[in-house]
Amino acid sequence: MWPGYYEQLNGEQVMNSRVVKSVAGCALLLASLVGHASSLMLEHAGNAGVRVSSGEHSVLIDVLFGPHTFFTSLSNSEFDAMHSRSAAVAMATHQHDDHFTPARALRYLQRHPSTMMLGPPQVVEALNGQVDAERLHTRVLTAYQSQRYELNGVKVTMMHFPHMAPHADTVQNYAYLVEINGWTVLHVGDGELTDDIITELKLDEQRIDVALIYDLLVSRQPHYASLLSKLNAGQVVFLHIPPDNISSFAGWLTANLPTAAMLSPQHKTLRYEAKSAEKTVKNHK
Repeated sequence: MWPGYYEQLNGEQVMNSRVVKSVAGCALLLASLVGHASSLMLEHAGNAGVRVSSGEHSVLIDVLFGPHTFFTSLSNSEFDAMHSRSAAVAMATHQHDDHFTPARALRYLQRHPSTMMLGPPQVVEALNGQVDAERLHTRVLTAYQSQRYELNGVKVTMMHFPHMAPHADTVQNYAYLVEINGWTVLHVGDGELTDDIITELKLDEQRIDVALIYDLLVSRQPHYASLLSKLNAGQVVFLHIPPDNISSFAGWLTANLPTAAMLSPQHKTLRYEAKSAEKTVKNHK
């Protein structure tokens, strides 16, 4: 399925830059830029893992996993270096080992006792008895249900978002809508993005700044362009890309979804700047 796969896609184009617009010089290295309290930073942490930061706050989504033998992941030393500072909340979308592993979750949570943990029951059960109960947050959610939290200054809406087939009935997948320092970021994990999901969870009414979506959406959903347009996110960012397909997927995006971005070891960081009421992408690489 994978070799040359993205070159064979006959994709629809979608121009869904409601909030985020490209700026000249977008390929500048982020390391050379000075951070601002109003900026939003996304840092790739392997596969679908992202550290989301703005101002004094940061959260981790699908970061607490690995090392992994197929998907991109961090070594223990890389993991410790990247995550030496505490996050307000750590989240896992589901229990698959390319998104969450108990050993790495414990490694982080034991070193950062103020960090709260969110996840489906299948994730939290793996940590019960090893992490203080008041730090573990979960809820049994079914079709179109959600639960809102405010933890350590960050607002998170946890949503039932069924895993793509064939795991929809056996693996609990939750999406997260994170409100951090005036920004709104959606991460769907391996959830199946559909018209019904967008409508019933009212995602098209949320004014999402950045939507983090797995790469297979463009092959699983023939009408992916209309779905992304309906989602109405300022910026769509793809992740969960197998290492051998990063280059071809980048080329496919350029040709078919030029307003989208991606996160991978070769595209490690995205930063967005806020200017008055309008947010613009400052650069990405």
